Amino acid sequence: MPPSPIDPARLAALPADLRALFRAQEAMIEAERRRADDECSARLHVESELAASKESVERLELLVKEYERAGPGCLDSAPLDLSGFLPGYAERGALRFCRCVGRA
Repeated sequence: MPPSPIDPARLAALPADLRALFRAQEAMIEAERRRADDECSARLHVESELAASKESVERLELLVKEYERAGPGCLDSAPLDLSGFLPGYAERGALRFCRCVGRA
C-alpha cells in the first residue's frame, strides 16, 4: 500500500473517531484498487479468449471455403464405410485428400 499522504504525527493528533474514518477510507481505496486490478486481469483473459476464438473461426471459414471449392467426389469416390475392406485399407491410401486443392 502506498504511504499515506497525511503526516502520521498530524493524524495522531486527530480525535479517535476521525482516525478511524481515515483508516476506513484507506481500506476502501485499497479494496477498490484490488477490484480494479481483478477486473483488468479478467478483461485481459476474456480478450485473449476472444482473439483465440476469432483465429478458430477464421481457420474454420478457410476450411469451409476449401471444402466448398473442392466439391463432391473429392475423396476419389472412396466409400464412406470402410468396414468391408481389408484392415489398413485407409492407411494405404484408399482415402486421399482432394487433388483439386493441391494435395495427393
